[in-house]
Amino acid sequence: MKKTELPPTIKLDGNKIKRIREDKGLTQLYVATVIGVTTDTISRWENKRYPSIKRENALKLAEALDVDVEELLENDKNDTLENLNGKEESISAKSSKNRNIWTYLLVFIAFLLGAFLSFFYLSYFPQDGQLDISVKRYLPYKCGVNTPFPVVLQIDIRPKSKKTILITEDTPKLIKIIKTIPQASTKKPGLIKWLFQGSVENKKFIYIATIPIALKSKKYLRFKGKVTIKSDQAISIDTSGDERIKVEQVHWADRDGNFVIDDEEILDAYDLLSGVEGVQDILTSIESLWAAGGYYWSEKKHSFLPKIQSEKRGKENDKVKTH
Repeated sequence: MKKTELPPTIKLDGNKIKRIREDKGLTQLYVATVIGVTTDTISRWENKRYPSIKRENALKLAEALDVDVEELLENDKNDTLENLNGKEESISAKSSKNRNIWTYLLVFIAFLLGAFLSFFYLSYFPQDGQLDISVKRYLPYKCGVNTPFPVVLQIDIRPKSKKTILITEDTPKLIKIIKTIPQASTKKPGLIKWLFQGSVENKKFIYIATIPIALKSKKYLRFKGKVTIKSDQAISIDTSGDERIKVEQVHWADRDGNFVIDDEEILDAYDLLSGVEGVQDILTSIESLWAAGGYYWSEKKHSFLPKIQSEKRGKENDKVKTH
């Protein structure tokens, strides 16, 4: 299949995407940055949480992985031939085994079962006070000035128990923090801190910020942070995930920057902020831009407005000219 013959939406093989990316030593963050999406989107592609993606994103993905897009398609002919060859080799190998094949097979299954049970036990019941800690930041790849955007810190600590933790987030001093969810213990230019006590299982700590109008476009703003947990001793974990945002005059939910928030992009926005109180005004604003089928930047109001308002304004200007 040639690239020019690709349909508008394409089904990709998530296993192939992950295998090629890891073989080339590329991180999800690198691939996401090149394409202009979030690391969470790359993870969803690899885990087949999206049944299909847009043709433009598929081409960008192939370019980021330095392969032809045909190599990423689901049910590729080459994979089919490999599977057939594998089955033939398996049949040939089985025919050559002796009568003790079932003994060897049972021993192998017992080994796998033991390994799985050991992994499961250690994962969910860490020994000697060990904790399984995940700290990840979700940050839009780009955002325009004077537009509220969310930064989400998702923290998961297992086994589930009451903990005292300190979340520290170093932010660019130029941005303005509008609100923190839950309410931060410390909030000042360049620094946010939450002191939290309780069970932390996939809990979100969020802050809403804006970029000043005076800031020049194309500039990158960097974020970093850490979480300190009080257990038998203090443990500090650096925050992973997204680390920078590009100042570009597009809405943060519009990942591909085409001044249209499509269905996939609005679903991502709602998924990111799902179950979070105090962000309904942001979701309502995004929904109005999505429903209009496009948006534009108003220099007069210093904000993004639905495309329909731009069209109405043009019609009114035409009426004035006719009079």
